[in-house]
Amino acid sequence: MDPRSGFAPPDVQQNGLGEVLLARTDGKDYTVTELWQLHEYNCHLMNRWGDWLEDGMDSPDVQEELQEALSPQGFADHTQMRADLDEEEDEDDDDDAEDKEEGGGES
Repeated sequence: MDPRSGFAPPDVQQNGLGEVLLARTDGKDYTVTELWQLHEYNCHLMNRWGDWLEDGMDSPDVQEELQEALSPQGFADHTQMRADLDEEEDEDDDDDAEDKEEGGGES
């Protein structure tokens, strides 16, 4: 990936990256949830790339944010934030379902 543009080289864009091997440091298999978290985090980073470019990749603030984002703790923080948001959405869905049940008997 070109650090300035955020794009993969043309041959990778055209032909794809090929096979990729992921390995956990503890030797265990990845779960579907963990693979989804990795995918979602990569999408998050790609979405942020434009902001970092706009702010200037050499900016100390951008460099600090990149260091944090590309760390295991950055991944853990993002994953926890997503889990918290998902939990809030589930609670909202439950509240909506209860409201429909309570109002469903009225005419």
